[in-house]
Amino acid sequence: MEVFVTLGKSGGYLAGSAEVTGRLASLALKYGAELKEVAEEMVGISCGQRVGFGNETVLSMFDAVGKSLLEISRGEQLDLFTEEKMRLEVPEIKAEKKENILADLGKKINEGENKFVSCPDCGSPLYAEEGCFKCSNTYCGYSKCS
Repeated sequence: MEVFVTLGKSGGYLAGSAEVTGRLASLALKYGAELKEVAEEMVGISCGQRVGFGNETVLSMFDAVGKSLLEISRGEQLDLFTEEKMRLEVPEIKAEKKENILADLGKKINEGENKFVSCPDCGSPLYAEEGCFKCSNTYCGYSKCS
């Protein structure tokens, strides 16, 4: 399996980053890493160029590649594994376990979102105002407008 990453007509640093991302992912897969393992290493990498809100937020090119590879590993993008999904038997989970799983999942989501809403310059919390993300530290002055 090989991974190819392209960013339209971008050049310079972004094109180089895209190419090295694809090459390193391909190399890891070639030497026995699982697709899900490679994808999970990329998901969550942030470079300050967030796109979107909530669960659909893309934190960087690396995050987008990781999320895409996760979809492929689950067979969501290419409609793979349909026969296997039909034969899959899912064990029933007891009600008390469901509550614990949902509580743990909620904590992880909150931790993940809080992790990526901090100022890249000083680390203070960011807030949304007038279509921009602004730093709450008045001495910093960081602002990222879409």
